[in-house]
Amino acid sequence: MTVEKLAELLNTQPRAPEESKVLSELRTHWMEALSRPLWYKQLQTEIVSLLFAKNNGDSRQRWIRRQLIATIGCALKAGIIPLSPADEFADFDSEREPISDIVIHHTEGRPQTTPDELNALGFIFQYTKNFLAGPILGKSVENKPVGSGHVINGRQVFYAYHYLVNCDGEVVRLLHDTHIGWHAGNWNVNKRSVGIALAGNFDDCPPPQSQLDAVIDLIRNQYPNIEPQRVYGHYQVNFSKTCPGITYANLWKKTLLERLEQ
Repeated sequence: MTVEKLAELLNTQPRAPEESKVLSELRTHWMEALSRPLWYKQLQTEIVSLLFAKNNGDSRQRWIRRQLIATIGCALKAGIIPLSPADEFADFDSEREPISDIVIHHTEGRPQTTPDELNALGFIFQYTKNFLAGPILGKSVENKPVGSGHVINGRQVFYAYHYLVNCDGEVVRLLHDTHIGWHAGNWNVNKRSVGIALAGNFDDCPPPQSQLDAVIDLIRNQYPNIEPQRVYGHYQVNFSKTCPGITYANLWKKTLLERLEQ
């Protein structure tokens, strides 16, 4: 049913009544699947073709991709998706090392990116992807619901980063320092680092001063013993990335590091 409905949705006209009808049917199917412990296996066709494909396709496919991400995010926030007990995967953090590095990221999305959105993205693109591939760090996850072992304020979370810094300078703590954030794409770096994500996309312009000031204050206050030369852009520890934006190397890396030296 899913393959046929996806093809049907691709062929409908944007904002036409038929589009709403087919999308509603797909969302109903997705939500029913998401209520089951092994939802990621039932939705594997959509996950692989829409979410994990290297080529994200045309604008229509990208639109459907956003619908699936939003549906998963809503189900996760509402507590509809069954999760493994947090203590079952607490040993994911057993390799945590003393913090010696800081990795700077951008969220690549809109400046109003919320913690709930980041939680959904981490759930999908870090944890679900790894549960489908399995095992994780030598631990079998066969036929197990997705879990992270990370609990914040009484609920299991799936953030990749330790902090989110908003454009107005607000700093949101996402993970404890004892948690390994799956943010760098390099496990050795993950084990010893803290990931700080700036909300927004900085490929074309640098972050506003209020956001940069907040990052500097955060590092100074929380990690005063980390030398500026141990503060990296994501691309410096994962060469396949341009994160935290193309402007970082030429426009604000120097400012960030010089101010941390003061």
